[in-house]
Amino acid sequence: ARQAAEMSEIPAKVVPTKTLPQGISAAISFNFGGSADENAQMMSESMQRVITGEITTSTRNVTLNGVSVRDGQNIGLINDQLAGAGDDVESPLMALLEKAGADRHELITLYFGNGLSEADAGAIADRIRDTYASQQVDLIPGNQPHYDFVVGIE
Repeated sequence: ARQAAEMSEIPAKVVPTKTLPQGISAAISFNFGGSADENAQMMSESMQRVITGEITTSTRNVTLNGVSVRDGQNIGLINDQLAGAGDDVESPLMALLEKAGADRHELITLYFGNGLSEADAGAIADRIRDTYASQQVDLIPGNQPHYDFVVGIE
């Protein structure tokens, strides 16, 4: 992307993001009427406000950040840091949202994947809506392998 921006005859900037929710937040903030510099700044500011969570499966026994995990358990990560663990998908997701301070934000976006059915993901999203009634909770099929949920909190 950086090489393409350097070679472009049209002014172009690259806004490096590390996670899917950051990239989507940056893209949504793009202003077609703005300059490349204005857009790069606005997109960078937007993506920096995103907290990224992930629900995946542990591949080892470990204790980190005060959380004990067994191999094969579901784990919740906040910006790549272990935040919770459980034998189901929902409990580490709820721990992740609580530790991330989701109640102090406006939007929780849940991208579901890893073979999780839409019905199961929808039921979990409904329980999150009950818990976080003041927040907008969006559920989107992400179809990502290895992660039951990728979560954007902003």
